[in-house]
Amino acid sequence: MPADRRTAEFYRDQLADLGDITIARMFGGWGLRLHGQFLGAILDDVFYLKVEPFALDAMIAQGGHPFTYTRPSGKRVTIDKWCSVPDDYLDNAASLTEFVRNMTGVL
Repeated sequence: MPADRRTAEFYRDQLADLGDITIARMFGGWGLRLHGQFLGAILDDVFYLKVEPFALDAMIAQGGHPFTYTRPSGKRVTIDKWCSVPDDYLDNAASLTEFVRNMTGVL
């Protein structure tokens, strides 16, 4: 099921303190860019951040999971540079913004 644009708009609004975030279609979902640089994606209504390796383990420890998909051949692919934001951060703008700053290095 494609991600709803309203979900992407919600997260854009939650992260407004970071600066100019734009939304664009991406892989049947929505990509978020901060000042033109890829920040994350909303795919199947899950918010994934582009993270550095140091952050992946921290995010998984808090309940996040790497983005995975299955190719038409049946092969399962894991993108370990994208990790879902743990549920504890999703509904509060201040905690989500701080979390994104800590996990991505965005100032």
